[in-house]
Amino acid sequence: MEHIGLERLTGLIAFARVASLGSYTAAARTLSVSPSAISKSVQRLEQQLGLSLFTRTTRSLSLTAEERDLHERALRLLQYAEEIEQAAMAARAEPAGTLRITAPLPIGVHILAPALPRFQARHPNLTIDLRLGDQVFDIIETGIEPPQVCWRPRFLRDWGQHDEASITQIRP
Repeated sequence: MEHIGLERLTGLIAFARVASLGSYTAAARTLSVSPSAISKSVQRLEQQLGLSLFTRTTRSLSLTAEERDLHERALRLLQYAEEIEQAAMAARAEPAGTLRITAPLPIGVHILAPALPRFQARHPNLTIDLRLGDQVFDIIETGIEPPQVCWRPRFLRDWGQHDEASITQIRP
């Protein structure tokens, strides 16, 4: 299979837009380039393919049956490219990795444990490392690596820790 070059891809994009919109100017406007850049891309594609992509008159552009087939194929190619971009964006938006949680035993048993199955169902790419205990955890000794978040609730003041809740992002 021959590898398609960037120039040919650019020509296919220009051809698909011109054929869909019916004019070089409209295609140029949607692609944020000049009409002459669109015209040159289409001309280069025509030379590479060895055929004329449009039936041109002084006032319009039209497609023959063969050209319509090529246009549909170019649109499918662009649709696939869009789907690839959307999949990449979705993958980037989904949290992944290990979420380490340390908490006092009562919070872990009564608040976190009941909520974690729903949370994990919503974020299947996350692994939960839940560590419960009645002592205050040393976040360095428990293996939390920067950048992570440390949250200590207000009631810890009763244990001599902090006067109010604090959320801290740990930086390297």
